[in-house]
Amino acid sequence: MNKNLESLAERILNLHESGAALFLFETNYDEDLERLIQLLSGEYGIFDREREILEIRQEWLSDWQGEDIFYYRGGRVLEENSRRQRVGCTQLTRLRSLYLEPPKGTEYLAQAVECLAALKDQHGVPAFPLLVIRNGDSLLARDTERTFARALYRVGRAKAVDHSVKLLIFMTVTESFSNSSLPGYLLPFLHMEEIPPLSEENIRYLIQERSRTEGMSLAAPLLDKLVLYLKGFRESEIQRIMQYALLKGDPFKNEGRRIFEIISREKKQMVLKSGGLLEWIEEDQKKIGGLEAARGWLEKKAVIYEHFDVLMRKGMELPKGMLIAGIPGSGKSLLAKTARKIFRLPLLKLDMGRLMGGLVGESERNMRKALSLVRDMSPCVLWVDELEKAFAGAGEDGHEVTIRLFGSFLTWMQDKDFPCFIMATANQVSSLRPEFLRKGRFDEKFFTFMPMETECISIFKACLMRQKNCIRWKDIGTPVREGDIVGRTSGRLSRGEEEELELGLRKVLDAAASFPCKFMTGADIQSVVSQAFEDLYLAALESDPEALFFTVDELSDKLIQALAQTKTYGETDLENIGRMWIEMKKHNFLPAAGRGADLIPFEEFSIQTNSFGETFRNGEGLDSLYDRKMRNVICQEIERQIAE
Repeated sequence: MNKNLESLAERILNLHESGAALFLFETNYDEDLERLIQLLSGEYGIFDREREILEIRQEWLSDWQGEDIFYYRGGRVLEENSRRQRVGCTQLTRLRSLYLEPPKGTEYLAQAVECLAALKDQHGVPAFPLLVIRNGDSLLARDTERTFARALYRVGRAKAVDHSVKLLIFMTVTESFSNSSLPGYLLPFLHMEEIPPLSEENIRYLIQERSRTEGMSLAAPLLDKLVLYLKGFRESEIQRIMQYALLKGDPFKNEGRRIFEIISREKKQMVLKSGGLLEWIEEDQKKIGGLEAARGWLEKKAVIYEHFDVLMRKGMELPKGMLIAGIPGSGKSLLAKTARKIFRLPLLKLDMGRLMGGLVGESERNMRKALSLVRDMSPCVLWVDELEKAFAGAGEDGHEVTIRLFGSFLTWMQDKDFPCFIMATANQVSSLRPEFLRKGRFDEKFFTFMPMETECISIFKACLMRQKNCIRWKDIGTPVREGDIVGRTSGRLSRGEEEELELGLRKVLDAAASFPCKFMTGADIQSVVSQAFEDLYLAALESDPEALFFTVDELSDKLIQALAQTKTYGETDLENIGRMWIEMKKHNFLPAAGRGADLIPFEEFSIQTNSFGETFRNGEGLDSLYDRKMRNVICQEIERQIAE
């Protein structure tokens, strides 16, 4: 049994007894309301499901021909037609037949509401007539003269003062419905309710019944995990998933791999149907250079998430998430996308720009829908990109809508009780709300900085491996192998090829060190590689279009040329690099590259002298010319900013 649904039913009955008649439900699915109606008719016995339900449906045509949109089963209702004649109506009631001319607008719907509200407890008449109005927002939109809305108002007002009015009205509206479209006089008599999703017990019963019908056994641990993965789906959707999974034999073999793949595809459909509130990220980041410490930390958390069902049953807390900040182009977004592969879970992107709406209350409603969808998609990874911009203006003097959205998101982060790992990225830590930086909001805070030579080489390799089939190699210390072109499907290089490539890339970085501030981010490296290959392709196409193969020496020469023509981040934003380091130190961020690969460790800065030691600044412990030059320049910039 669904305890939340039972609570809703009891609340509705109590409100009805105390004078409420109108209940509005926001849902696009009829079966949501059907579960509530079945509970009221079956468990509580309020009305006979087959005899005492009156429905108004959106099935009309513009010329008033075709299916009637009003019908009533059971009982007797006395009404007046346009000639003021009393007419007895039983069974299927065609209200329009009472008129000499077709009614206009929603007039006959209004009369239907009012005549049903006049029902009293007497023999042959239902004590609790239930009026179900489906797609009520469409009906109200057609109600240009407000006859239908005023009829609902009169029923609501009458019920509030006269408990002998027994009519109970359920009206569904689509999820895009806005309260602002309702007349103000109707709101005091309207109760807005949310129909809870299927409970874990409901889902477990559906799975067990279907597996029992098919004669298949299901291990308890797999059943528990399957129940958690299917949360958020409706009964018809679960039945369809089970049916699809059963088409090719036992879907529970190999730890249920096939059925979990099907569930993942169905969840993607849920996101695509959400109207763009969330984005399903499916990019396959095969390799990312650097950021070893942050990746290693994520891999440990992913191991914990593999057993989230066991931990949740034992009442243990799951990892909350990671905040990763740093200069633009330093790999934050790539790391967030890599989380999908590390966790082997759906990756959803929350874009605040998509949630902002022009109508009153629309932004808050979109936020609630988006976060509700995240719950339905769990277990998952939620990526909030550029966190500082997502809630810009949430300060004391900020816009009230942004402040409310910020409060809702913080509360959700604190209270969520389902497996959702949050990957938040930020470019400007100084613009982040202090609430995001407090201990416990995220499990850990990492920062990405200017990559050192070793990281740069790793990033260069990651970019170059996408073009590996165009590189002609030679093994160091062995004769040149003519026509030895890499065509491996594994994507791995031999030891000799690794050494050859590293030598060529070190030449590029030595060339970069000859410039005053030509320090590169990952984005800069990608740009340089793309430009170099474009130049190589153009040169090859002019001579021999079939000979699109280049030696490492030719490649490194073109990389140096492309680098000279590129304005790197170190040249354009040195001031921001220094400012970012100061902010990261202030808020105790950890280096994403790891302690050993940290260019300027926080502990090297002396608070007493507000400076770095001279030997450290000049490259103590660094073998690379590129690293020594970069440390010296950035340290001087940090000292300058602190002195000012």
